[in-house]
Amino acid sequence: KLMGEYYADLGDEALDDKAYKMALQHTEKALTLDDSQIEYWNQKGNTLAHLKRYEEAYVIFEQCVVMDPKYVIAHASKAQIKFFQKDYNQAMKITLFALSLYEKDPTIPRHEEGDIYTLKGVIHSELGEYQQAHDAYDVALGIYPHNDMALYNKACAYALQKNKNEAFSLLKECL
Repeated sequence: KLMGEYYADLGDEALDDKAYKMALQHTEKALTLDDSQIEYWNQKGNTLAHLKRYEEAYVIFEQCVVMDPKYVIAHASKAQIKFFQKDYNQAMKITLFALSLYEKDPTIPRHEEGDIYTLKGVIHSELGEYQQAHDAYDVALGIYPHNDMALYNKACAYALQKNKNEAFSLLKECL
């Protein structure tokens, strides 16, 4: 079990270093030692996504959901995969489901909630739904006011709307 953690940590470090093939090797080794750890499976899915092996990553995230239907991170990761595949409607559907889990079960840790609202905003932007995008970014910023990802993407939405002043103002906040 400790060796599984050791290899998972090596995989996480390799992910941080953008050494994705090495991260996958370490994560797979961790899984051979202990395949009951949902975090290892999630890490494998993230690694596959970084390698742009989206179909495989999606299957892994589905497996995480089977292991724990309330594992919000896996639902959000499934939504990201659909976003990367440009299936924006499915990405939104999964994102809304992930957010609904917080309402259904208040005991679920909410540490990913701001990022999921940011993802919701990005999907709305891709669909040209800028007001809904801004609303989602505002919720994300209400959860964590220094969410650079939300600030940056909100600035991008303003830029797409040709509102340079708001875009530049938000970009300055990111710095």
